[in-house]
Amino acid sequence: MSAVGIAFPLHCTANGKALLALLPKAQRERELANRLKRYTNATIVERSVLEAELHDVERSDLAFDIEEHSEGICAVGTAFRDSLGRPYSLSIPLPAARFNGKRQLLSKMLKKTRRVISASGKRNNENSF
Repeated sequence: MSAVGIAFPLHCTANGKALLALLPKAQRERELANRLKRYTNATIVERSVLEAELHDVERSDLAFDIEEHSEGICAVGTAFRDSLGRPYSLSIPLPAARFNGKRQLLSKMLKKTRRVISASGKRNNENSF
């Protein structure tokens, strides 16, 4: 369940994996220093598997949670840094039954939204004193 103020794990959520992919390797290792907790049967708990997935996220700018954090819920996520270098992430979660047929469209929409937000932040920063 999603709610304001609830913290989610980085290793098994779309926005968490997107944020991890932004981090330098040493910082990523510190963030993942503890054992990777299993939330569902699909949760990635092997570091080598997670690292391989994060490498894909670095290339595509998209991360996925395919029922890894919550059964029946899938998500696509992306992350970016603002003009001051602060990391942000966005995700679109959906019930798994609706996600599978819309994965490509959701990915495209999320990347477009990320570009719009990033461009807006750059313009706003240029106009500030």
